[in-house]
Amino acid sequence: MRGMSTVKPKPTRQSKRPRARWSGRPGQPQPRIPAQAQEKVLQTDDAGRKTASEFWLNGQCVGKAEWDADGTPQMAMGLRGGRITGHRIDYHRNGVVSYAEPFLNGLLHGWAKQYSLRGRLLLASPFQRGTGIDYWCDNRGRLAEEHPLVGGKLSGCDRWWDENQQTVYRETGWLDGEAHGIHREWTEGRLRRGFPQFFIRGQRVSKREYLAASRGDSRLPAYTPQEDLPERTLPERFLQLRQRVRRKVRR
Repeated sequence: MRGMSTVKPKPTRQSKRPRARWSGRPGQPQPRIPAQAQEKVLQTDDAGRKTASEFWLNGQCVGKAEWDADGTPQMAMGLRGGRITGHRIDYHRNGVVSYAEPFLNGLLHGWAKQYSLRGRLLLASPFQRGTGIDYWCDNRGRLAEEHPLVGGKLSGCDRWWDENQQTVYRETGWLDGEAHGIHREWTEGRLRRGFPQFFIRGQRVSKREYLAASRGDSRLPAYTPQEDLPERTLPERFLQLRQRVRRKVRR
């Protein structure tokens, strides 16, 4: 998932008019921020251009956004009771929607969609109450990242893929948002010095401790020396979802 950067607010000022329309191509999702909400600028750059805003209505914060120097949004999302509601939108620099994640009661729920710079749908991934796999593609539709989520928390093995789609350069095991498994990193196809590393519930442990614990914990992946090589096979589920989008585009 793509988190909102943490910024230190400067003294707020009230904009004269709320932003009535968000960037994006026709048919692309929009953030659920009421048009009548009043915008408060939280942060500006050295030239006085806004870089972060909140939107307020009836005494409640109903949205947040981040901006490029030219006024194009980088990210926008609606809020209700402090939770994300509707789509959290990330934008390309040209204002086209890059990634749209649907939320229900603060959890990913529905089809997350990624778009190219020209607004072409690249991939749509399903989530149910925070559970699913967050696949992220480059602008050509090649898999770049995969992050498995259960109940909104990382759980499983996430991977960062090379452009050749045959090798990865980083992978980590997770459980309930904590490192839980084997962490590997490669540089130019070679395992980096100091890897693999072993984790149990967020704590780094020795290889010996990990091997002993993994014998009695099915949620700890077994250590296999062959997996110290970076070769991996693209996930079948990703290939199915990509083919699904291509069929829809051809219609």
